Amino acid sequence: MKELTKKKKILATVEMVAAAIVIIAVLIAAPKLKSEKDENITNNTQNETAASEITSAPTTEAQPQNGGVQPIGDYSLSGYIVVTNDAAMEMYSIAKKSLMSYADSVNNLASKVPSTSIYVMLAPTRMEFYGPEEYRTGSHSQKDGIAIAYGQLSPFVTGVDAYTEIARHTD
Repeated sequence: MKELTKKKKILATVEMVAAAIVIIAVLIAAPKLKSEKDENITNNTQNETAASEITSAPTTEAQPQNGGVQPIGDYSLSGYIVVTNDAAMEMYSIAKKSLMSYADSVNNLASKVPSTSIYVMLAPTRMEFYGPEEYRTGSHSQKDGIAIAYGQLSPFVTGVDAYTEIARHTD
């Protein structure tokens, strides 16, 4: 049993490190991609102007690939990372099975230490308040996800409402 728990801890640590590496990579790549995009727009405009002035065939330049980043309006997507002008944020989607598993684990802990007060706190990420609307509502609502997990907690576990306090300070 302890070996399984140790493996889960190691796996969770590896997943967190991998997520951090992805976010850092996106943060490093985003400004370069934006400047390449701006440069391409400038070059394309210049090429179109030159082509309209001269009747010869337009030049064909190889366009740099954007490394999987998909521009969408005021933000871009890179896998599950949403990149805005000043941030890279991981997408969130409600995973009821995972939320139930989380609540079950906490409830199990509470049952093993009945004389101890157990508190849990699920805090929303930046995406919930500053991400594009379509990535913070409906099945992406962190507030709804937190409510699902807290709704499954036993009466011996107290869910701490970090959401309300964080929401007060989003300005």
